[in-house]
Amino acid sequence: MTILAKETMVQVFRNPADETFHVISVNGADLKFAGQSYHQDTWFPGLKWTTCVCSKCGHHMGWYFENDKDNFVGLVLEYVVSSHYADSVLRVPAS
Repeated sequence: MTILAKETMVQVFRNPADETFHVISVNGADLKFAGQSYHQDTWFPGLKWTTCVCSKCGHHMGWYFENDKDNFVGLVLEYVVSSHYADSVLRVPAS
């Protein structure tokens, strides 16, 4: 899928509270950590996660995932681009 002129994979995840998130993975973002890191309920086995918020306004933007070898930020697509734009680029695979 192309988002903002870049080919990007969007993954769909559901958390234990039954909330669904469309997540894109990036190598960096202007975010700060909020709270502690957790190993439980991770979407990526072997990686712990920390909630990330916008460094300017404090809005939840996604999560920082890490282990000893890898790290990346998972951003919630609808928090990065408008909901209208996100809806226009998301396609549900045929079953």
